[in-house]
Amino acid sequence: MNNQDNNMRRQNPNSIRDENGELTIDIWAVARSVLSRWWLILMVGVALAAITFVIFQAVHVDTYTAEGNIYLVSKGTDNQGQQGMQVSDAVAADRFMNDYLEIMQDQSNFRAALARVEEEMLDTYQNKESLSEEQLAQLKKQIADQVGTLTVEGLQKAAKVWNNNGTHFIWVSVTSVNDKLSYAATRAVLNSSVDRLRGFYGVEQVDVTKVPDWPLKKDASGLIKYTLIAGLAGMLIVIAILAFLYIKDDKVNTSDDVEQYLGLTVLAMIPVYDPDDAASDGTQHR
Repeated sequence: MNNQDNNMRRQNPNSIRDENGELTIDIWAVARSVLSRWWLILMVGVALAAITFVIFQAVHVDTYTAEGNIYLVSKGTDNQGQQGMQVSDAVAADRFMNDYLEIMQDQSNFRAALARVEEEMLDTYQNKESLSEEQLAQLKKQIADQVGTLTVEGLQKAAKVWNNNGTHFIWVSVTSVNDKLSYAATRAVLNSSVDRLRGFYGVEQVDVTKVPDWPLKKDASGLIKYTLIAGLAGMLIVIAILAFLYIKDDKVNTSDDVEQYLGLTVLAMIPVYDPDDAASDGTQHR
């Protein structure tokens, strides 16, 4: 009996090797087994998402991103170097675009922008006209202290400059933990870029067409992203564990398993006697 039982357990009914030694797994059976515990999968996913949300809120520092753009039109030239007709939109956008982006991302442009940040930041205070000279001086000192922590390298790192292919628009964004500083720095980069590009060969027209919206909203994309990733990762881990446990289970659990995997016919089944169930329904056994 022990040998027969060992042989039955040795042949895993959930993952069978055929005569060629290839492993065959009943995918539908695995899926049914895993989905039968959907509540466990969902519970772990929600729990991990909630834990991630709380931790992220505790350690995350709120940031603000200001975004604006400039509109730029190039000129075309003929083979003799004379100024020719304005080229098509697609060509105009691509002809010198890499050069324009290089100018805007150059350290000298960010140095010029940094010199404008205090003035741009002062514009975010709408009630500055009603301030006394002393109050205005204190406000300017406060702004100078805030801007003083920003370096050219720091501004260059916080800023992003890009162009969507086939358009005349160059976008600029600056991310900072200070909403006013982010707003002012973005406007400063836009205006300094316009001044530099106006003197560049091939530029016919360049203007700021979109300034950042004020007030800025907190960046919440990271919180949502990491919460969703944690929830999905938790569910996938549970699914993988349940599937692994089901495939590695070498016990014959049901009468169907006996007929399907052992080729035997079940003549009768003896139910498991539970004294607690018998007591609950009033049945007495001796």
